[in-house]
Amino acid sequence: MLTGMPLTTAEMTGSQQDFAHVWQFPSGTPLQSASWREKARQIARRASNALGLKTYGQMEQLFPLHMARFCLMLADHYYSSSDAQQKWQDPDYIVWANSDRQSGTLKQRVDEHLVGVAHHAYLLGRQLMHTRASLPAIARHKGFSQRAIDVNYRWQDKAWDVARALRERSREEGFFGVNMASTGCGKTFANARIMYALADEREGCRFTVALGLRTLTLQTGDALRSRLGLGEDELAVLIGSAAVNQLWQQEKIDNDCGSASQESPAEEQQFVKYEGSLHTGTLEKWLKDDSKLKELVSAPILVSTIDHLISATEGVRGGKQLPAMLRLLTSDLVLDEPDDFDIADLHAVCRLMNWAGMLGTRVLLSSATLPPGLIQALFAAYLAGRKMWQASCGINGRPVNICCAWFDEKDADATQIYDGPGFRDAHAKFVARRAVMLAEKNDCISGV
Repeated sequence: MLTGMPLTTAEMTGSQQDFAHVWQFPSGTPLQSASWREKARQIARRASNALGLKTYGQMEQLFPLHMARFCLMLADHYYSSSDAQQKWQDPDYIVWANSDRQSGTLKQRVDEHLVGVAHHAYLLGRQLMHTRASLPAIARHKGFSQRAIDVNYRWQDKAWDVARALRERSREEGFFGVNMASTGCGKTFANARIMYALADEREGCRFTVALGLRTLTLQTGDALRSRLGLGEDELAVLIGSAAVNQLWQQEKIDNDCGSASQESPAEEQQFVKYEGSLHTGTLEKWLKDDSKLKELVSAPILVSTIDHLISATEGVRGGKQLPAMLRLLTSDLVLDEPDDFDIADLHAVCRLMNWAGMLGTRVLLSSATLPPGLIQALFAAYLAGRKMWQASCGINGRPVNICCAWFDEKDADATQIYDGPGFRDAHAKFVARRAVMLAEKNDCISGV
């Protein structure tokens, strides 16, 4: 019966007692630390002079909210592995935050840890949006721009031209493309050319190819490296484990299941095949001791199973979402064969699209058999995310008007769209033309 009186300890369940424990501070809160109070005073003074904080510091502004969370997580990851700093400690406030992983001895105090994390989160936040420009990229590469010799691949030149015309607008307005070219027409290579055409040739391109199958991930990585003449320092392949890579090299691997939901990235060891230099630009200081994370960020082109990127949208422990978040923020995205995924994966893939839009990523879907409902759902998710990006990073007062493009072996078309119904109608028109083209092709093959 509800009496309005607080429960006694004897009346509480185990979880209630644990929750009550959280709000008990036998040694006092960090407010008792002079070091912590001084840092809080400095931040409060800086915040009072930040005119944009009233606009961009609101809870509904999701882009700065997520970026602030990212900076805090990475700063915490970095500082927790660093040595203790006595300059941030109050000698009269002796409360410990963590211990040394090797020796088990107490390491950092709570006030010092909080001040250190705040300090590095602030520095990281000042540099985060400049990270992409400082990372390795592929610039002025003839393999992407040269015209097709084989008449069967001339459609790729038209796709290149359409994407090239959208280069500047897509940077400001976003990009959502659909490549529906038939199997055997060279979609994998065309996708790479489209993403390269969208990028500024002087700055270079960075993009990620996400697939549902491990075997296709390795196969796609090998195909791009061979077709484009890419070096080991220009392309990385991310799969579940080294054993899978060894089996692929022996050409003995069986086809994997197409549903990302059936695999648990948290339970398997990541294996990154990348032999380039580990240069992470402005983030070098914070990633200095994490070679795997540096590999994922450094590679201009990353070919990965989609589950590793979806972790960006999951609240997993231990900062495991940091690599995926950073990759989405610093590269564009090709979602290869998204119709391979089970319906149970749709929510997760839509969350990924939403984050791609929110982080300013340009997106290309690639499949010859994309259902209209799936494409519309992914566009709706991307559109919602892009609105968040536009509110924080776009030109003030300009409404969302996304660059959309469709490609196949016959045609390439582009327009700008600001809502779901507009995309649905434009997609239906392209699909109708494609259906006529395929019917005519079948008639020619059958001799009708």
